[in-house]
Amino acid sequence: MHSSTSLKVGRDSLFLSHYYDSTFDSSLFFQKSLGNVDSGKSTLIGSLVSATLDDGRGMARSKIIKHKHELNTGRTSSISTHLLGLVRNQEQYQAVTGSSYQDIVLNSDRLVTLMDLAGHEKYLKTTVSGLSRGMCDYALVLVNAGQSSAVTNMTLNHLQLCMHLNIPVIVVFTKSDRSSKHVFQDTKQEVVRKLKGKELGEKKPFMLKNLNDVKLVHNKLGSNLVPMLLTSCLNGEGLDLLRELLALLPQRRLHAKKQRDKPFEYLVEDIYQVPGVGTVLSGFVAHGEWKRGDPLYLGPLKDDSVTRLVPKSVHVAQTLVDTVWAGHSVCFAIPKLPRGHGRHRKKSLLAEKGMVAKTEPWTLAKTFEANIYLPLGASVTVHCGKFDACLHLLNNKQSAKVIAMRDVRFGTDLDVIRQGNVAR
Repeated sequence: MHSSTSLKVGRDSLFLSHYYDSTFDSSLFFQKSLGNVDSGKSTLIGSLVSATLDDGRGMARSKIIKHKHELNTGRTSSISTHLLGLVRNQEQYQAVTGSSYQDIVLNSDRLVTLMDLAGHEKYLKTTVSGLSRGMCDYALVLVNAGQSSAVTNMTLNHLQLCMHLNIPVIVVFTKSDRSSKHVFQDTKQEVVRKLKGKELGEKKPFMLKNLNDVKLVHNKLGSNLVPMLLTSCLNGEGLDLLRELLALLPQRRLHAKKQRDKPFEYLVEDIYQVPGVGTVLSGFVAHGEWKRGDPLYLGPLKDDSVTRLVPKSVHVAQTLVDTVWAGHSVCFAIPKLPRGHGRHRKKSLLAEKGMVAKTEPWTLAKTFEANIYLPLGASVTVHCGKFDACLHLLNNKQSAKVIAMRDVRFGTDLDVIRQGNVAR
């Protein structure tokens, strides 16, 4: 067992140390919420993590909103993560609430990290960035059950993104309290027709109606099966089935078992300036293990350099720990970095996002090889040397240019690729 030290002392501290080893490795998985604008993503997450129903005027959404303008407009424009703790209560799972993440971790049988993403087309780049980072296990795609044309272009884009990233999908119909029976049936038929189509990989939708259905499908999401369920945050319909499904879903990405023996790699997703603490890096441990006192090589900075530093402290789920390993979402408090030179002399050298930290020195590469596949229906033509795109690679979002292409099968050079083609 790897030791960790929490902010508490005594019996609870020792118990929490053991709980991080057992629960965070086997019971924590990441779930992302997608869907068109006004489908109720923030409301559903707020209702789940607070274990309360919505009042129809945004009460549940207000519990997880990050910015004031999101509360005023009702549209999420940023990426936020929330910890859902589930505990077995007689025959069903119930949400665990507490004043801190420590209370949730101590009293939960299962932990789920829910990531709230934007649904409006204006924030599509933010949604794609959130979907590509964080090593998602599953995706909840929300559909408004009372909307006549439920499968909008944004909903279809989200489903296609999940398919191309090989992320299993769960379709959640929301706002059942505002939907008539015949409208919901039309909406469900439209979703089923889209899921069975070739552009989404000919999925097999299955409607969950009771707990037996949940137990039947919870371990079969790796195939083409797509569970669907009807929910309402106003009267609580279907929320018990959703909690049961989240509690029974197996971990899909076993980082602690498969990636822990590899060299340490930490993906920086956000940077915060905390009063009294200083600079705090928030991100995900993709590989390896780090112990307190080990140096980190962080970069690339704004001047394309890599700097060596020793973190002052590290937190997992708002709790001070000594050791972190693959699969953990971690916050590092780092010492103040020196000012840059030249045009960076008055500013910090820390880049906004996309940095990486390792325990061994490393160098920056600006070119790489990748397989390029343009799916059917993509209205894009890639011209060698003329095609610039915004690249989303894990935590990194960067503009890139295609400088050379060759045919995967024959090895010949290519100047142009179109939909349905594969190149390298």
